[in-house]
Amino acid sequence: MGTPTSRRGRVHSAEQLSDKSILLVSIGSLLTPAGRNIDREGIKPDYVVEVPANSLSTGKAKNTATLQDAQYVKAIAILTEQLTQTNK
Repeated sequence: MGTPTSRRGRVHSAEQLSDKSILLVSIGSLLTPAGRNIDREGIKPDYVVEVPANSLSTGKAKNTATLQDAQYVKAIAILTEQLTQTNK
């Protein structure tokens, strides 16, 4: 539920050198619980629901977990549908 993540799946370590420059070294990769490397692919949610641009303010979403939150509303609808199907 949500939007696809960025396609960056590497872990880096930064070391400052004596001349004050910085050496950036890749030291690992981000993996899903199933062991899939997400570098260059990112994670695509099962249900893509965009956050409206007008709900963002200074990088933080407003009205999260309310009926004004499109992702919250979609999650409730999906769970309700799944529970209804389970109880048939």
